[in-house]
Amino acid sequence: MKYNTIYLVCILSIFAKIGLAQSFVSTIPFSEEINWKNVEIKNQEDLKSTFLTQIKDFDRLVKENYCTKKELLNYLHVVDFNGDSFFDIIYEGPSGAEPNMIVIYLNSENGFKEIFNDWQGISKIEMHEGKFSGLYIDDPGCCGDPGAFMKYYSISYQGSTPKFIQIIESRYFNGCNSVLPKKSFDKPIKFRVNNDNYNLRFAPEVNDKYGHCWDEMKGNIIGVINKSEIGYALDEITDSKGKTWWFVAFPPKTNFSFLEYGEYEDESYWELGWISSSFVTKIK
Repeated sequence: MKYNTIYLVCILSIFAKIGLAQSFVSTIPFSEEINWKNVEIKNQEDLKSTFLTQIKDFDRLVKENYCTKKELLNYLHVVDFNGDSFFDIIYEGPSGAEPNMIVIYLNSENGFKEIFNDWQGISKIEMHEGKFSGLYIDDPGCCGDPGAFMKYYSISYQGSTPKFIQIIESRYFNGCNSVLPKKSFDKPIKFRVNNDNYNLRFAPEVNDKYGHCWDEMKGNIIGVINKSEIGYALDEITDSKGKTWWFVAFPPKTNFSFLEYGEYEDESYWELGWISSSFVTKIK
C-alpha cells in the first residue's frame, strides 16, 4: 500500500544538510496534495484563451488527441506568481509522452514568458508576502522506471523576476507493494548502521524471494548499506510479529554497496526506504 508524498527539504551544502537534518521533519507534508482552488484566481477563462492565442506550444496536444480543448483549459491555472498584479499561468497536464509536465509562464506588459519546467506534478506551493516562495514536485516515475523522485525548489526574486533553486531531491521505490508512511516523528532520529550489508527495503517486511517484484529483483531489497553509515528515521511501524521498522532517509554520498536503481545511481539523492531498527545505534 502506498501513501501520499513525503518531502525532505534542507539547505544546499551537503554538510549543512547533515548537520540540520533534525529540522527537516517540519517541512515534510505527509498525506498532502495540492488544492488548486486555494491558489488560483477564479473566473479567468478569457485570460486562458488569450494565453493559448499567444503560446502555441499546446495546440498539438489537442490536434493529436492528448486532450480536448475543454480539458486543456482545465490544465491551465491562473495565479499571481510574483505579486506584480499581472496574472500568470501554470500548466500541469499531458506532455504528449507518458509523463505529465509542469510549465510556468510569467505574464507582463510584453506577454507571457516561460520561466520554469519540470515533469509530473506539483504537490504543494509555499507563499511569502504574496509571492510563490517554494515549490514541491512529485515525480512518481514513468515508462516502467521504479525510481520515483521528490523535489523541492526554493524561489527567490530579483525585482519581480523569480529564480528557482533546487534544494534537495530524494528518491523512493514506486512499484510492487511499496509503502510510504502517512505520518512522521516530531523529530527525526539520527542513527548509525552497526552491521555491514544492511538491507534497505521498499516495504516494512522481510522478503528476499526472487520473483516477488520482478524476476531479477531479490524480494523487496532496494539497497544494501555499509557499516557506520548515518541515516535519519522519519517514521516507524511495528509488524504483526512485534518487529519495529523505520522509514529512513540516507543523505547524499552514503556508501551503498548496492542500489536497485542501476543507471540512475547518483550521489545527489537522499535515498528513502525501510530498515529494521534492530542493528542501529541512535545518535544524539
